[in-house]
Amino acid sequence: MKCRNCGTEIPDQALVCGNCGTPVEPYDSQEQRRKEQEEYRRNTRNEERFASAGCARASLILGILSILSITMPYITIILSLAAIAFGILGSRSRRRGQAIAGIVMGAVMLLTGMVLLVCLSALEPYEEELTNLFYNYLNNYTQ
Repeated sequence: MKCRNCGTEIPDQALVCGNCGTPVEPYDSQEQRRKEQEEYRRNTRNEERFASAGCARASLILGILSILSITMPYITIILSLAAIAFGILGSRSRRRGQAIAGIVMGAVMLLTGMVLLVCLSALEPYEEELTNLFYNYLNNYTQ
């Protein structure tokens, strides 16, 4: 049996709810019990849908942010992983398209961020030479 106030599962022989302290009233009929259970299930499903829709939207936003942060590969990778995770959580909502877009952007940017990170790591030994070449080019271009 469930508490009418908070929805917590309570034993059939209980006189009060152990969670909120509401006195337990016995069910008048099986029909009343079935209606309350159906209402509880409906409310729970609506809450789950709302949470999934929020995850789908978060996935889309995180995917966009991962694109905007491409100049910082570590942040891009973190945002991409978050976009993929939220997209998976939000894929069962009505906003499934947003979740899929977030997953796709997250996956593309995850690969892009990893490739960029590898390329930057490979160029690190030549950092000073490349910096000098760049400044020499700028000096020649501005004169």
